[in-house]
Amino acid sequence: MEKEDFYTQWKEYRRHVRVPENFSNSVMTAVENQAPGNDDALPIGSTDFSNRIIRWGVAAGLMMLGLFRILYIAGSLLRANPLMPY
Repeated sequence: MEKEDFYTQWKEYRRHVRVPENFSNSVMTAVENQAPGNDDALPIGSTDFSNRIIRWGVAAGLMMLGLFRILYIAGSLLRANPLMPY
């Protein structure tokens, strides 16, 4: 119970924090003055090509993984199990 009372007192104290008069104006001015960072941007054509290669590579990898899994399961089913009597 003491922790809850302490937490409630702390919340009440934090509600009454004084903020400078021009706080919101200074924050908004700083946000508006920030320039967008286009230093490392790639040309439009190369980003499309890069994304296409990544998508095809991921698709091919997943297909190979699925094929390997199917072959592994089929091989496991066809292999003779030593616990089964003939």
